[in-house]
Amino acid sequence: MTLRRPLLVTVLAALLVPASAHGASSFRMQTPRAGDVTLARVLVDVKARGRARPGFIIRAVNRSGFSTGVRAAALGSFPVFSPHRSLADVFVVLAAPTGTDPDTNPSALTVRFVSRTSRSAIVRLLVVPNALARDDSDCPTLSDGFTTARSLTIGWLMSPPGARWAGISARRFGFDAYSYGCGDGVQAGGGLFAQALLAPLTDLTPTWRHLPDGRTKVCEYITGAPGTRGTIELFGAGGSLGAQPYELSPDGYGLVAWAAAPGTYHAEFRTARANGAAGAFTVAPPPQDGPDPGAILQLAAGSC
Repeated sequence: MTLRRPLLVTVLAALLVPASAHGASSFRMQTPRAGDVTLARVLVDVKARGRARPGFIIRAVNRSGFSTGVRAAALGSFPVFSPHRSLADVFVVLAAPTGTDPDTNPSALTVRFVSRTSRSAIVRLLVVPNALARDDSDCPTLSDGFTTARSLTIGWLMSPPGARWAGISARRFGFDAYSYGCGDGVQAGGGLFAQALLAPLTDLTPTWRHLPDGRTKVCEYITGAPGTRGTIELFGAGGSLGAQPYELSPDGYGLVAWAAAPGTYHAEFRTARANGAAGAFTVAPPPQDGPDPGAILQLAAGSC
């Protein structure tokens, strides 16, 4: 990703915090759609009380209301620091993974700056909801301060337990979320962030083909985060037809196949980060082949 030098960010008027919110010690960032991220860049004026040094803690006030898998983290730096008054530059990320039900989450995350020794007041705020779906020109810039020695990782604001985000630190989560929403998309962080956000799969597309020798080939086209590895197993009336490993291509496509007979089937899949199942489908007897999966899937993953 490209890191640009700080100063106050020039933003679209529609995304600026209302004037009445300037000087506040908290703000709200919209919960993103499943598979997307909301980004916030905040400049905070921090004044120490008495002889204390300026500082604060960031809290996600309503984090207990979010479903499992939704995560938030914050990174911060002090581009201007003095013993009694400082300017904090804070970057906050909120990510909602695939499978997140919007009805089970609050409409927004409330973030608050808390301190017993300092008074914190927001002087500039930019919130970009659903950053992946927006134009990159709407994105905040990140400063060199986030990668220098004076940079500090504030850490997780919301990190429920589970395998989905295993191995991804708060710092990596923040930078990869920025790259995911504002540039590299699913390739952010080498694809690891997208694998966690989109796990286990984006889509399964079944089809089948009756072969001249009388056999029937049942296929599942897999679309998901690039590089995702896992196993997929096909079940019919007689039980399992076997589990097969897969690894999605750099473009996020894969294809697996089984020899089967006409009947009703469903697939179950497993990855290191999440498991799931697809709906049932019925393989018709010869000579009726399955539905055309479309040119994009066949060009990306091959023919059934």
